[in-house]
Amino acid sequence: MLKKVKQKGYLLIEVSIAIFMFSILIFILSIFLKRVLIIEKVKANSQLQDERVFNSLNKIIEDVKN
Repeated sequence: MLKKVKQKGYLLIEVSIAIFMFSILIFILSIFLKRVLIIEKVKANSQLQDERVFNSLNKIIEDVKN
């Protein structure tokens, strides 16, 4: 009779461990995606700055030519 009770308890423990591991996986994935998002924002900002510098240099070069 004790074995049947223990087997039912093991199923509950296995399900709770699976849910815990799934939550850890989701947590790690969310951290990774947040870092990717931050990196992409920095890339976009630096690209905008590069375009502004390039455009201003083109204007200066055109002014010097004229």
